[in-house]
Amino acid sequence: MKKKNLLPMLMVGLASLLPAASHAKDNPSIAVVNFGTCVQESKYGIEEQANFKKVEADMRNGMEDLDRQLSETLAKLQDNDYLDSLSPEAEEALKVKYQNLSEEFGRYQNQFYQVMQAAQAGLFRSLQQSINAAAEEVAKKDHIDVVLNKEMAFAISPSLDITSKVITQMNKNFDADAKNTKVNSLPVGGAK
Repeated sequence: MKKKNLLPMLMVGLASLLPAASHAKDNPSIAVVNFGTCVQESKYGIEEQANFKKVEADMRNGMEDLDRQLSETLAKLQDNDYLDSLSPEAEEALKVKYQNLSEEFGRYQNQFYQVMQAAQAGLFRSLQQSINAAAEEVAKKDHIDVVLNKEMAFAISPSLDITSKVITQMNKNFDADAKNTKVNSLPVGGAK
């Protein structure tokens, strides 16, 4: 009988302690940042997207070249007049060439997808770090306790959105990084 009475009292006592222990502030300030907007509008995002597109274009050019060679070789193999003009050894060499190109194209295609996935993951990771750093700086300046990704919430009051401030800070960080990179790449004697 005593154990049954003690348990509810203990739970009420613990429950009354939890709010005091879990909140150092009575009203923590919360803000949100739109990740996608930061990617599209910040200097970091624009640069990272341009780098990604360059990698993609380079890889596509290589695939298109292989595809062109493969198509030309296949056309020759399907042209009976052309095949009739070849010696048996040359015809066999053409078939081997087609098989090798097909295998190379398959390998290149797999490599293309792997490189693009790695580039996309790198882009995301890099931008996540840039956004995190800028959001932390804005939160510190504006005394914000928690900054969340806007895409994680179902509904947000527009007054909580600090995306434009974070983009501004990201651009300041980008300019500072660009300046530091430029200074570090100067010859030892300085600019000439």
